Amino acid sequence: MSAIVLNDLARSFVESHPSEAVQVLERLGNEEILAEVETLGTEQLFSVLDDLSPRRAGELFGGLDRDRQVQLIEKGPPWFALKIIKPLANEVRSNLLDTLPSSVKTDINYLITFPAESVAYLVDVAAETLRVELSVGEAINQLRARSDYKENSIFVVDHESTLIGRVFVKDLALSSDTDPIVKFLESDIETAEIWESRKSLIERLGDSTEEIIPVIDDRRKLLGVLHHEVIHEAAETEVIANVQTMVGGSKQENAHSKVSESIRYRIPWLLINLATTFLAASVIALFEGLIAKFTALAVLLPIVAGQSGNTGSQSMAVTIRSLALKEIGLREWWFLGKKEFLVGVISGVSIALVCALAVFMWSQSYGLALIIAISMVTALSLACSAGALVPIILARFGVDPATASSIILTTFTDVVGFFSFLGIALMLAFLL
Repeated sequence: MSAIVLNDLARSFVESHPSEAVQVLERLGNEEILAEVETLGTEQLFSVLDDLSPRRAGELFGGLDRDRQVQLIEKGPPWFALKIIKPLANEVRSNLLDTLPSSVKTDINYLITFPAESVAYLVDVAAETLRVELSVGEAINQLRARSDYKENSIFVVDHESTLIGRVFVKDLALSSDTDPIVKFLESDIETAEIWESRKSLIERLGDSTEEIIPVIDDRRKLLGVLHHEVIHEAAETEVIANVQTMVGGSKQENAHSKVSESIRYRIPWLLINLATTFLAASVIALFEGLIAKFTALAVLLPIVAGQSGNTGSQSMAVTIRSLALKEIGLREWWFLGKKEFLVGVISGVSIALVCALAVFMWSQSYGLALIIAISMVTALSLACSAGALVPIILARFGVDPATASSIILTTFTDVVGFFSFLGIALMLAFLL
């Protein structure tokens, strides 16, 4: 059989049975795995890397040639940056990212950068796993191949590499080779999330006696482990930080900050908000004559602005959360913008029908009902898109989205809401 046919069969096998393919690969050494996957397409290789344990996935990625690594990074989903790229040594990662276009490099750097006080900076990525469908004999053989594994327990994942529990090595050693490891599975275990703050971790697990704690992402994929001594050291550091906070040593505002620090932190944003408020007011001033002629417009104006503001805030909240949890990257702005625009259009039509009916019952004016319906759809669709794009743009330029997004979005939704309603009213004034 030709090499081409064999390669096609390998790709087909990985596509159709990814979990089975990974089971086969996990029994091989790193050099053998590289020989098997070098002909796989990008999507198939992503599937293999996603299902392998963090340790084996990192070793496999490190063995690929530079061109293949760059190709994977350029096309990689958010989880790829967390699982594969972040654990690389700083110099290796820096050299690798320097070969990428600036937009891709910025996106990857964002995805692998967590707050300084997050669990991400404590995690050990050398996490070994067992498949839930293995027998005891197969599991022991896998552990023997990893002679450097020293822990008393090992984590177990399903066919999608999702963490489902752990088994103790001693239970495996004292059991029959034909027993399934699921017989000894302990599923109720403590976990830590990669983006969780150290403070939250210590509050939950500071008194834990577990030797290792699994670290997971939002898909419950295993990204690494936390060792007991690391958590203990983090707890000591947190105590020192709390003492500094109590005496006003923190540079960022919190419940213990001095009044002067709180004022210094808030005043700049209040001044920015004041400036943006004047901008929104100037839009109303452009239509002063129209409002004076049709006073009903002034009554309805806050409705459009308020609805667009609420809609934009919903979109913004989802986006900021997704950015914080690394569910999306900065390169996904176009997809997210289009998706939220569609959500805004559908929401706008729904709200517009109800609002138009209420306005007609109040004013008995078909023209006024039509104007507010059209402006509602326009304002809500643009507000939804802005709610998604503003946090991404701010993150792209290194500004904390959670801090600045609200002010910018409020200004945008006010301006768009006022301008769409009054602009459409001006064009359709003959109906009033």
